[in-house]
Amino acid sequence: RPDRESDSEAEGEHGEKLRQVKAVLEEGGHFSGIYRKVQLKPLKWVKVAKSNGEGEEERPVEALMVLKYGGVLTHAGRKQAEELGRYFRNNMYPVCMLDT
Repeated sequence: RPDRESDSEAEGEHGEKLRQVKAVLEEGGHFSGIYRKVQLKPLKWVKVAKSNGEGEEERPVEALMVLKYGGVLTHAGRKQAEELGRYFRNNMYPVCMLDT
């Protein structure tokens, strides 16, 4: 069946892209520093019922992943990256969770 062949090709292409992402993220050994960045950009949205049952909201169903690496940060860029990193850690991993 032709669909199966194209599905298999798509899976192979998807796997190759994931291997490329892995290679970029592992570039230079231990993953540390701020010289690599992944962005997810929503491309397609659908309307779904809100969990509380009151109306609808939009949710992304397709996204583009942009992987950036290399280059030299400016002083302002480094400061911004460090501040955003702290903000992310403080909001994703509150102190009360770290104490347990």
